[in-house]
Amino acid sequence: LIRLVLEIDKSLAYRVYDEFEETAIQKKENGDFLVSVEFPYNDWIYGYILSFGEHIKVLEPKEVKNFIKLIIIGLIVKKDIKN
Repeated sequence: LIRLVLEIDKSLAYRVYDEFEETAIQKKENGDFLVSVEFPYNDWIYGYILSFGEHIKVLEPKEVKNFIKLIIIGLIVKKDIKN
């Protein structure tokens, strides 16, 4: 298992409350959410995180945050090559 700390935009409150246990959710003063959750460590977590689009930040662990950045850069480069 890997513990993720995620910051999720308040516009996705419905997903936060549908997909995470109440004990994992902390609401920030600005209305956004901090979520601390454990998932099995496999490639699924990257697709899951990306499914939140621009409305999520991975705060911890740094290796997951950095790999998400690499995925996004790879997508941008691939799109540029095709154009």
